[in-house]
Amino acid sequence: MNTSLYSYVRHSIISQHKEGAVDSLNALPPIMREHNSVLQNTLYHLLGGPLSKRLLEIMACDIPAKDSPLRYHHYHHELDVVLNVLRFSGYFELNTERTCYDYAAEASKYDALLLLVAAMFHDYQHTQSKLPDIVNIANAISLFVPAIRSDVEVLYIDTLNTEEESVLLSDVMCWYKPGYVKDVTDLSCDIIKLIEGTKYPYPVEESVPKLIATLRMCDVGTSLLPGWFDTIYGGLFYEQAACGKVGDTDHGFAKFCDNQVKFVSSYPYNFELSNEHRAVWEHAYQNAVLVKTLVKEWISLQ
Repeated sequence: MNTSLYSYVRHSIISQHKEGAVDSLNALPPIMREHNSVLQNTLYHLLGGPLSKRLLEIMACDIPAKDSPLRYHHYHHELDVVLNVLRFSGYFELNTERTCYDYAAEASKYDALLLLVAAMFHDYQHTQSKLPDIVNIANAISLFVPAIRSDVEVLYIDTLNTEEESVLLSDVMCWYKPGYVKDVTDLSCDIIKLIEGTKYPYPVEESVPKLIATLRMCDVGTSLLPGWFDTIYGGLFYEQAACGKVGDTDHGFAKFCDNQVKFVSSYPYNFELSNEHRAVWEHAYQNAVLVKTLVKEWISLQ
């Protein structure tokens, strides 16, 4: 791809955002600019030390090497989706005093846990677009499930050892319905269903469970985070070009931009959207259309 094309679109995007033509929802609280530390604080606050530490250790295996080529599907993308779950899902609310998130007052704590952990591992050990998404989903599940099944049991044992962790145990029990005991297998199976729900292309469905639709929305909404253009139209494009899904040419980039509009358009509307959820989708779609328009404009002038 001609670097002039990328520079032209990137400069135009930055200019239009500065002029307020596109509201990217980027007004993050100051603590969110280091969302890795916020994730650590939030997981420890919600899950306690043993489980949160282990989940972060597993997730860190997806951190790319410093000399690795520019790509999209890795640890930083997973963090972005987690951030969107915390910000947009409606299951969490910011606790500025503790620099972390709490459960929202009316939220199901169990559903909140499922969303949070599924977001962390939905693209875990991704094949970098080399293989179909069904393989990527299988990778994520096969590598993640053994850890969650063993470490949840560790959490229950450790919660009995200190006063601080014992308080958390009462929160954990709130995830369970009265008279119904969920075990570790139930928990991992419910997370698996959510991860499987992110497989793309999305199937044609009459209705989509709310948690799956919410996780998909948070995945689509990564185009609203700071640096979204370089992350998607740099990282994801070069990831797909490297394995031949699109050509590393101007027209290949234009095809990639068309595909991004289709991807964002495929986000399902067949469940009741809150105003904020609708705004997330509309802004993501607006960004994708803007990039596609700018690319066509540049190519037509050559």
